[in-house]
Amino acid sequence: MFHDFFLLLFLVFGSSEAAKCEQRGSQRKSIMKTLLENYDKALFPSNESIEVQAEITIQDISSISEISSSFIVDLWFSQIWTDPRLAYHHLSCKTNLSLDEQIVEQLWTPNACFADSKSSYVHQSPESNILLIIYQNGTVWLNHRVRVHGRCNMRLENFPLDTQKIILGVNALMALTFQMGNVVRGLPRVSYVKAIDLFFFVCSSFIFLSLLELAIVGFLDKNYDAKQRKKVKSERKVRAVMVGQAADSLLLALSSSGQNGTTENAGLSLQSQFIHRLDQVPKARKFNSSSLLAHKIDAFCARLFPLLFGVFNAAYWAYYLSRD
Repeated sequence: MFHDFFLLLFLVFGSSEAAKCEQRGSQRKSIMKTLLENYDKALFPSNESIEVQAEITIQDISSISEISSSFIVDLWFSQIWTDPRLAYHHLSCKTNLSLDEQIVEQLWTPNACFADSKSSYVHQSPESNILLIIYQNGTVWLNHRVRVHGRCNMRLENFPLDTQKIILGVNALMALTFQMGNVVRGLPRVSYVKAIDLFFFVCSSFIFLSLLELAIVGFLDKNYDAKQRKKVKSERKVRAVMVGQAADSLLLALSSSGQNGTTENAGLSLQSQFIHRLDQVPKARKFNSSSLLAHKIDAFCARLFPLLFGVFNAAYWAYYLSRD
């Protein structure tokens, strides 16, 4: 019971104090009017050096242009410093004041700039993206959402092996040619050979050589198949003629031996002669791929091309990755 009574008193008085604090905190303009009454933004906050903490949070890098050697980035730029003239702990119980850009224009602020930027501006969406917070002890937290058009001096000898990460995917000559065209259009014309030019040229050469090898092997294989079919056809004709002659001889011999009464012994003798004649008939030759020139070329290139491409990659990456 006593516990509930004290809890009720705490809630009543706490709510009363919170209401008073909220009432005093609602007088934000009057507080700032008091703080800025004798405030001169041309003067430093103190006679000593001012420590300013700066923080950058990158939201998005929207574009990188090799032609103009520049990039565009959206970021939050935060600055924190202490201005004793803005302390208001004796005026209000609020822990901080959230203000807009109109107050920023009346305060001393650090003269910060992006040294390598071509241009920069604060986002308007729809109002200026500026956040100002002043704490009781005079600490000022100023935030800008800024778009910066920065300068990025690029040396393209090692492109794409410089600071950028580029994925090279090659699966066909047309795809490689299309990708190479996109890269060339996006780069300035220079007098030296870039790393990406060498890589594309060698990849295109290997694909062209593989297509040339495929055409040669296909032509030789087609000619060989035509000759092989013609030879097999002629051998079958000869085989049919010889088998027919052997069968005629066997029938003639059997009929003659039957008339003379020596059928059984003559039949066995003639059967052995017939089998011997069949063994002499030329048989169709089997296809032997290892002996063909086309298959030899194909097997040789299947080992040579991967080996050469592996040697090129080892030398290429070792050379360009070792450069500064």
